[in-house]
Amino acid sequence: MKRTVLLIILLSVIALAAAAEESEPLKLQLPASDSAISVNRALRAGFLSAVIPGAGQLVDKRYFRSGMFLAFEAISAAVSYNLYKQQNRERELALRYRLYSVFDTMPGRALLNGQADLVEYSSKVHRYRMYNALTWLGGGYVFNVLDAIGGRIRVDDEPRDPKIAGILAMVPGLGLGQVYNGEFSKAGMAIMGQVSLGVVALNYHRLMINAENQYRRLNNLKNNADGNSLLFDTYGKEWEFKRRTAFNSRNMYLWYTLFYYAFWIGDAVIDAHLHDYGKKMNIVPDLQLEQGGALLKLNVNF
Repeated sequence: MKRTVLLIILLSVIALAAAAEESEPLKLQLPASDSAISVNRALRAGFLSAVIPGAGQLVDKRYFRSGMFLAFEAISAAVSYNLYKQQNRERELALRYRLYSVFDTMPGRALLNGQADLVEYSSKVHRYRMYNALTWLGGGYVFNVLDAIGGRIRVDDEPRDPKIAGILAMVPGLGLGQVYNGEFSKAGMAIMGQVSLGVVALNYHRLMINAENQYRRLNNLKNNADGNSLLFDTYGKEWEFKRRTAFNSRNMYLWYTLFYYAFWIGDAVIDAHLHDYGKKMNIVPDLQLEQGGALLKLNVNF
C-alpha cells in the first residue's frame, strides 16, 4: 500500500508539473463582459471533467494532463475494486475457520479461532486500504474538476494579502488559501493530498488499536486463573508485530500529513506575495531628447 500511495503522489506531482508547463504564464485582468465569458467557460470545463475525468482538459487541448487525470482515476478505481475482492475472500476464509472450530475439540478449537482472528485482521487491512484508495480516487476527482476550472478562469493581478492567504490555508483539507490566490489547480492538489494522507494515517491508527486489543486479550488469558498460555505463545508475538508495524506506519503518515499541510500554507503565502508581480516588475521606458542625441531611461518598479 505504501508503494501505491507513493506512486499516486508521484503521478500527482508529474501532473502538476505538466500543468505548470502548459498553463499560460500571464493572467490578465479582463473587462466585465470578458470576465463573465471566462467564468462560463471555466464552469463548462469543470462540468465536463466532472462527467468524465480529464474531459475539460481535453477540450482545452491539454492532452497530457487530461490523460494523467484519466489514468489516475482508472488506477485508483482498479486498486479499490481489487482490495474489495481481497477483503471479501479473507472474510469468508475467517468464517470457515470459525465453522471448523465448532466441530473440533480443545485445544484445536482455540487454535482455529486464533487463526480466524488473524485472517479477520488481514481482511480489515485490505478493507482500510480500500478506503484509502477510494479517498485518493475522490481526491483525484476533485483535483481534476478544480484543475479544469482553473485552466479557464482568468485572475486579476491585484495584490493579495499573505496573512489572509496563510490563515485560509490553515483550514485543512479545503485549499482555501490557494482558492484565495486564484490557483484552483493547486487547491485541488492540496485537498487531495491533505485529506488522503490524513485518512491513511487514521486507518493505520485503527489497525494499531485492533492489534493491541488482540494482544491484550491473549495476554489476559495467559495471566488468568487457568493460566492458559497456548494462544499467547502461538499468536502473541505475531499480534505484537502487527501492532508495532501499524504504529510505525501511522506515525510515518502523520508526519507526511503534517509536512504536506505546512507546505501548502507556505505555498499560499508565497503565491500571495508574488500575485501582483506583473505590476511590480513593470518596466516604463522614458525616451528623452538631449543635445547631441537621445537618452533612454528605464524605471523598474519592484
